[in-house]
Amino acid sequence: MRMTKERFLYYAEEMSIRYRKHHITAFCAQMAYFFMLSIFPLVIFIFTIISKLNINYNDALYALQQFLPNDISVLITDFIKQSIEMKGNALLSISGLMTLYSASRAVNALQRALNSSLDIVETRSFLITKFYGMFYTLMFTLIIVLSLIIPTISGKTILFISQIFKFNINLEFLRSIGFFRNLLLMGIYMLVFGSIYMFLPSQKMSFKETYKGAVFAIVGTIVANLIFSEVVAKLTNYSILYGSLSAVIAFMVWLYIWGIIIIMGAEINAIIKENV
Repeated sequence: MRMTKERFLYYAEEMSIRYRKHHITAFCAQMAYFFMLSIFPLVIFIFTIISKLNINYNDALYALQQFLPNDISVLITDFIKQSIEMKGNALLSISGLMTLYSASRAVNALQRALNSSLDIVETRSFLITKFYGMFYTLMFTLIIVLSLIIPTISGKTILFISQIFKFNINLEFLRSIGFFRNLLLMGIYMLVFGSIYMFLPSQKMSFKETYKGAVFAIVGTIVANLIFSEVVAKLTNYSILYGSLSAVIAFMVWLYIWGIIIIMGAEINAIIKENV
């Protein structure tokens, strides 16, 4: 479908109407609050697992820093370095349960927002909606773990695996491992956002109907990170006024913006679906 000026203006106006009509800011506030409650037990849970797998957690920390804005990554990195020394199964269990509860509430808020974008009501039972909430919470956790582990894979790692499982590896592949890592990560993000838009709402949608919103969510997240990092870096008075709380406030704002991007991706899918 060719994008004309008139069509672009129509989509922009429709997005503006839907932004107000579907109370997107309210849903984003709920998501940001519950994700904020879950993020610290989540990083404890993830890095405790990583430490048990004998993976160099410094590489995983570096991967995390590439994904998050600077002030936020400093806050979480300091927290991780303090908690990583507190190894133990009890810590793993408690942090896992806290993550599951708080993050599932955030996913439930996202679920309601996606239903609102399609102008549908929830027809599934309470248990089914809770199951989806828990399932996507676990999926988010798995994706974050993979996002931290995949960037640590090097040519030496692939060579080591090939020696264990006795298969030959192409040298050209080893030289371009960085490209394939990024390609794999983009594929994972596409799969996650696509599946969220396809299965989380009460009304199922096809991949063809959701991939444009998924691309918007991926690109929007990357662009928002770059802009937000620059803005926070220039607001020196902000840090002076709030001190150590500035990073926490910045993190809440970042989660709020990220929520808007995800929900607007769903709104884009809904608008395109209505006009096909």
